[in-house]
Order: sequence, then structure tokens, then C-alpha cells
Amino acid sequence: MPDELGFQVINSPLFLIMEVFKIRQQFSRPVIGNLEQELISRLESQAGSVSVGAKIAVAVGSRGIQNLSTIVHVVIRYLKQKGALPFIIPAMGSHGGATVEGQAALLGDYRITEAAMECPIRSDMDVITLPQDGLETPIYMDRLAFDSDGVVLINRIKAHTDFQGSHESGLVKMSVIGLGKEKQAFEIHRHGIRGLKEFVPQAARKILSSGKIL
Repeated sequence: MPDELGFQVINSPLFLIMEVFKIRQQFSRPVIGNLEQELISRLESQAGSVSVGAKIAVAVGSRGIQNLSTIVHVVIRYLKQKGALPFIIPAMGSHGGATVEGQAALLGDYRITEAAMECPIRSDMDVITLPQDGLETPIYMDRLAFDSDGVVLINRIKAHTDFQGSHESGLVKMSVIGLGKEKQAFEIHRHGIRGLKEFVPQAARKILSSGKIL
């Protein structure tokens, strides 16, 4: 018989039986057994790029990376053993409130301090302008990085959350927006996805051609 809303009510039992199972999917995850040994092995393949007395800027970003402080410390020790003079710079665009103090504090949150890393940390928002050469956006680089004898980038490589492209969120982006500080972050992001997808790789080629990135 119809109910008060006009729906037909059928007075016959209906049973829906559901079985629920737990499922666990295992993804292949390469594991590094000895992190320090692996890092040194990778660095040795680039040993020719480091000379005695070279002032090397070790660029560290604001991304959460497992064992980041260990990685940075191993890189610093390695560069010292090669006779270089390493120092750490924040490479995080406008993060940390786009201030010297804020970016240094972000590094501190990851236990990256002068005492722990046994080297100076130089946080500066000053940038130099690289030749634009027809690109639609200016290209900036951290002045301390540009004035150094070479830059080591430490970052993770991951998919971007907003777009798909040849280069998404990794070392290429860090070399542009990370090292370009607040000025570069603004110039890229004001173009939206196009800035990230098209302009970042274009700018990265210019930055790599400077010869500063080791």
C-alpha cells in the first residue's frame, strides 16, 4: 500500500548480504641499506666538479624529506674532505614568510643548524638577474649561489599536485623557484599552471647554462 509520501511499500523481506575483506597492496620500494655510503658513492661520480678551496653553496629546500639532516651533513663532510669550503643556503622560494629569519627557522625545524651541520648557514633574500634571452619571465638567482664556485641542490623529486609535465616538482623547480627566492616565485606563479609547466623548464635551462649547478 502507498505510504504518506505516495511511495509503494512492499511488505516482503529483502536481504543484502555483504562480505568485507581486508586487502593490502604491496608497492615496490627500493631501500638504501647504507645511506651514507650510497651518498658518497653518488658524490664520487661528480668529484671532478669540486676543487680545493672552492666555495660551494649547498641548497636545501623546505620539503619534508626523510633523513634530510643526515643527507645534508654527509654532503657537507664530503665537500670538506675534498678541500672545499661549503656553506648552506635556503632554496625555498617564498616559503618561511619570504624572510631571512623565516627561512633559516624552517631549516632549523629540520635540525639543520650551523652547530649540527658544522658549517655556516647563509640566509639571504637578495637575488641577481640572469639574461632573459627572449623568455616571457625574468630569471633570478640567489646572489650567494651565483657568487659561489658551485651549487649542490638537495631536494626530492615528486609529482606535482596540479599538473602533469616533463618536469613537475623536483630539482628543476628548485633550481628556478627555490634559488630564485620570492621574486622568482612571484614571477612564475602569477602565470598559474602555465608558469609552472612551461616557464620553469625554460628558466632551468638558462640557469644550468650558467655553469653554477654542480
